[in-house]
Amino acid sequence: MKRISLLALSVVCASASAAENQPNKLGGTFSATAEESDNALRTTDDAISERQDRLLAGLFAFYENDLLELDTDYTAEKKYFEKESQSDRDAWTGRTSLRLGKDHHLFDLRVSHLRQKQLVSAELVELDKNLDEKQILSAQPGFHTKLTPVDAIYLQGNLTEVDYRFEELNNSRREGGVAGWSHAFSSVDSLGIYFSHTDVDFEFVPQVDYRLQYYALSYTAQLRQLGYKFDLGQSRMESQGDNAGEAETNPYYLAQLDYSTGYHQWSLTLTERGGDTSMGLGEDSLGDSTGFGQTGSLRPDRINMQRATISWTTQALCLRCQLNINAFTEKREYLSQHKDEEGNGMAVSLGYRFSNAASVNLRALRRDQAFEGVTNLEDFFVNQVGVDYVYNFSSGIALRVFASEFQRRSDTPSQEYDEVRFGVTLSYQFNQI
Repeated sequence: MKRISLLALSVVCASASAAENQPNKLGGTFSATAEESDNALRTTDDAISERQDRLLAGLFAFYENDLLELDTDYTAEKKYFEKESQSDRDAWTGRTSLRLGKDHHLFDLRVSHLRQKQLVSAELVELDKNLDEKQILSAQPGFHTKLTPVDAIYLQGNLTEVDYRFEELNNSRREGGVAGWSHAFSSVDSLGIYFSHTDVDFEFVPQVDYRLQYYALSYTAQLRQLGYKFDLGQSRMESQGDNAGEAETNPYYLAQLDYSTGYHQWSLTLTERGGDTSMGLGEDSLGDSTGFGQTGSLRPDRINMQRATISWTTQALCLRCQLNINAFTEKREYLSQHKDEEGNGMAVSLGYRFSNAASVNLRALRRDQAFEGVTNLEDFFVNQVGVDYVYNFSSGIALRVFASEFQRRSDTPSQEYDEVRFGVTLSYQFNQI
């Protein structure tokens, strides 16, 4: 039987931060989508035209009192293929973050769950049959106390399991913790030092087992319009399976910057760290909104990851407009396979509100994927353009009409395709405060 998965510290903290100052809420959504594709399998020749239908049901809730904080959001879906180009597919995705205890308590417990889709491997065509579902479940007991009015120490344990629905070779278990000290210079900035230790065990491939350690210095500031965080240190991965004792040392850094004015919101993240194909970067913050989702690997391995993302949102063009630009670059170095993957992409969307009920959105996306160290994988790029029109009725019912065009190009003609999709979605959402 599969083990239930557990989530990493950074994901829990991010979810808790995003939930701050929210009112208590409970709600759900239901939708039905019918879309037509002129190349359902995204092939070069013998394209199949097919209608694909999707039913979706979702539930979300947020609750907070003096002792606990709960934030949850899940979606279940079922997809049907008219000509059985692929097997009918059910899936569920979402997240939960539960914290027992607050900052002023000596002890707390964070429990979190994340389930998300990801492409099985970067070179594959983005079809439902090539998507896996990664599940991460985490339990993190913590202790924190102040030594002086401006100095504090903290200890946090971490038990994390990662499970895959299909590619079970990537299932893993993590045990460890983090210890740190922080000093507040003022009410808006602080300096910290922390050490993290994690033992990573793969369920079916113990030869990939390893030990991961971080040593880092951290500086955080939160001003009225600007917030930023810088972590700088070193990561060390020591093999516990094949080649036990062999160690890989790399720089570790994390830079996060958020800037907001009346019309503009900027966000920038830079990171380099060691890890593995099972966990990857944990939760992907860009996948839902831009199409730049995470990718997995058919062969479990330790990896060194570098990733940079930037986003810009502005309402400066006109009172009814919103422009969003997102870009990313990512490089993954596989330590056992001597293979590198590099991805780059940009997504642009422009929305216009005709009224409080009606809006239209134009979008364009490009993603480039490159491979080094392997001869059987060809570089490629994918382009996407689309438009959708949404009308929201006062009863909570919404109608969405959409169309998209996709294009993939590569030096290998058999890896290329063109596709046009169009369809309609009818949805209903309810909220209870």
